[in-house]
Amino acid sequence: MTKPQRSTNTAGSDYNAEDFHIRRVLSEINTAEPVTVDAVDIPDPKGPVGFVDVSPLTMLVDGEGKGMAQGTQFRLPYFRIQGGKNAVILDSFHL
Repeated sequence: MTKPQRSTNTAGSDYNAEDFHIRRVLSEINTAEPVTVDAVDIPDPKGPVGFVDVSPLTMLVDGEGKGMAQGTQFRLPYFRIQGGKNAVILDSFHL
């Protein structure tokens, strides 16, 4: 995918302008991101929500195409799915 920043040829044609617009919108879509979990905070072991501190494994790209490391993200909520006394507990992280 090309860089979402505007360049000198973005307005050069209708195709370039539309291509820029589509790529810009697509770059704002939030999807799953691989992370390393640094810390887990479980306020109530039987509660539905806990928190994690994570470090993303991917890099951001600036307007010149250079990579920039992302910092640690603190206290992101995750939710727990469970049911009954003998249920399998599935902890899911949502960034």
